[in-house]
Amino acid sequence: MIGQWTLGSHACRLVVAMQYFCVDVSALSMAAFSVERWVAICHPIRAHTLCTVSRALKIIAGVWIFCAAYNCVWLFTIDTYAVEYVYGTYQTCTYKFSRVRYSTVYLLDFVLYYTLPLGLIFVMYTQIAMRLFNFQKPVWMRISPSNSCKIGNTVGRGGLHGTKTWDEDAGRHLERVRYREFRSRKQVVKMLMAVVVLFAVFWFPYRTWVVYNSFAKEKRIDYWFTLFVKTMAYLNSTVNPILYNAMSKKFRRAFRLLIMKARCFGRPCKMNRVLGSRRTECLRSRDYRRQIQEQRQRIFYQNTEHEEQSIKMLKVSAGPEILNEQIDIC
Repeated sequence: MIGQWTLGSHACRLVVAMQYFCVDVSALSMAAFSVERWVAICHPIRAHTLCTVSRALKIIAGVWIFCAAYNCVWLFTIDTYAVEYVYGTYQTCTYKFSRVRYSTVYLLDFVLYYTLPLGLIFVMYTQIAMRLFNFQKPVWMRISPSNSCKIGNTVGRGGLHGTKTWDEDAGRHLERVRYREFRSRKQVVKMLMAVVVLFAVFWFPYRTWVVYNSFAKEKRIDYWFTLFVKTMAYLNSTVNPILYNAMSKKFRRAFRLLIMKARCFGRPCKMNRVLGSRRTECLRSRDYRRQIQEQRQRIFYQNTEHEEQSIKMLKVSAGPEILNEQIDIC
């Protein structure tokens, strides 16, 4: 499996087991977050009870434990052996038994950690795409001002009023929130679909090469081809952060904040806009607590004003003078 090995028998077993463990965890984790997106978009009512932080942590822990138990077999089937060479003897990290006895393990790996996850993900993302791309914009966002009615004009007892009712304002606000949520989910799904496609493309040469060598009479052990398939597999982990940074504004913001927090050496940090750019400030604990308290007070006052406005709106909408016939005027 590995050419000249100089780190000893225990490191040989551990490195091989960790390689397969990381690959399997990546595949199952990708399937897990795809299921989470599928539940959140296709079954939003169930998502409130199923997609919780505690459940996500349990699923992640379960994936890691399962993959660790599954790949423990490599700790007992890999070892170092001495190989005679032209210029002497060296140690190599390779199989304990005949390669044929590992065929079942490699085939099970291909099915369990490549074929099944990709098949499941393909079905789920097909349903997600059908659900998202059939979403229609609200009517008032699709009507052109030049050839449409002025939605919301009402006629009361006193005559024509060019003002919108509270119901229309609330309805439009709700539609606007739903549409922003739809666009956010659509962007997330696009990014996850790109991650899945890259995973399938980069890992396909390695997976098929391993299965082929497990069953073929004449094995393909060309040095350059082996280097190519292994490089493709490692490139998948290299490309993912670049993809996240290119397609996710939240990832860029979180990554920038993480770097800036590292400059504060453990002290609390905040992000400020200064002349169109971002900079971070390292705050003392007293200043940090004071700013947090002021922020909470502002949020409390905003919520109080919003509640008072809602009460006034309900009182006005319940009044008899509003119960007039509403007519849309073109």
